[in-house]
Formats: sequence, structure tokens, C-alpha cells
Amino acid sequence: ERQQLEHEAIKKSKELRVAKLRAQQEKAQDKRMAQDEFKAKKAFEANEKAMRQKEADDRAKKRETAETIDRERKQQESFKAAERSANAAQERLADHVAQCIDQETHAKRMAVRAKEVDAHESYIDKLNQQFQDNATRRKNKAALETNENAAQVKKAAKEAIVVDKIRRDAIQKLQKQGVPPEYLRPLQKLHGRSSTTS
Repeated sequence: ERQQLEHEAIKKSKELRVAKLRAQQEKAQDKRMAQDEFKAKKAFEANEKAMRQKEADDRAKKRETAETIDRERKQQESFKAAERSANAAQERLADHVAQCIDQETHAKRMAVRAKEVDAHESYIDKLNQQFQDNATRRKNKAALETNENAAQVKKAAKEAIVVDKIRRDAIQKLQKQGVPPEYLRPLQKLHGRSSTTS
């Protein structure tokens, strides 16, 4: 009976040790599971945080890229506007310079033309005076020689013809030189008087 009691006591002691060992193993397993679960949770949270940060970084980068593109576009538009304004100013300056040159050239041409007209007028005045003097001399000579012989009258007529030819040649020469018709009318009128007198 004593042996049986000892045997039971040993059996209980062994069962207690096994139960205690099992409890320790279960506790260690629960601890490992809890640690694994904690690590998994931390890893998930870290991954979520990293993903949120990446999304935020992507949005910021996208926004920065859009702002850069918009800024460069505005700078390019501003540069093009300034370039157009500079080109327009340069064209206006070129037009002004060309206009000044045209005005100066026109003024020079008008001055030269005025000198030419003055020279033609002076030349015509001299011719008129010369023809008038010749006509006066012919008239005076004709009046003094009215009673002379026919040879003298014929000679005077020939001289008048020669003078008239000189006048016609002079008119043709002036016409070829481009003298306006209004400056030649006095010579033509003088020719009419000479023809009538003759």
C-alpha cells in the first residue's frame, strides 16, 4: 500500500512537471505569437506609412512639375511678347529712318530743280533781251533805210530770216533740254511779232 502511495505520488509529481512544462511551452508560444503579431502590425503600419509618404511625395512632385511647366510657359510668353515689341519698335525706327531719307532726297531734288528752273529762266530772259535788242535795231535800221535801194531791203530781210532761224534753233534746243513750254512762250510770241513785222 505504501508502495502504491509512493507510486501515485511520483506519478502526480511527474504529471505536475509535465503540466508545468506544457504551461511554460504554451506561455512561450503565446509570447512568440504575440511578438510575431506585434512585429507584423509594426511592419504593416510602417508599410502603410511609407505608402502614404510616397503618395504625398508623388503629389508634391507632380504639383511642383506642373508649377515649373506653368512658370516656364509664362516666361516663354513674356519673352515672345518682349520680342514682338522689340521687333515692332525696330520696324518703326526703320520706317522713320527711311521716311527721313526720302524727305531729304526729295528736298535735294527740289533744290536742284529750283536751281535748274532759275538757270533756264535767266537764260530765256537773256535770249529775250537779245532778240528784242536785235528786233529794235532792225526796226530802227529799216526806218532809216526806207528810201534806200531794194538791195538793202533784201539784205535786211535775209538778216531777219537768219535771226528767226537762230530763234527757232534755240527753241528746239531748249525743248530737247526739257525746258517747260511756259518758258518758251515769250520766244514764240517774239517770233510772231517778227513774222508780222517782216
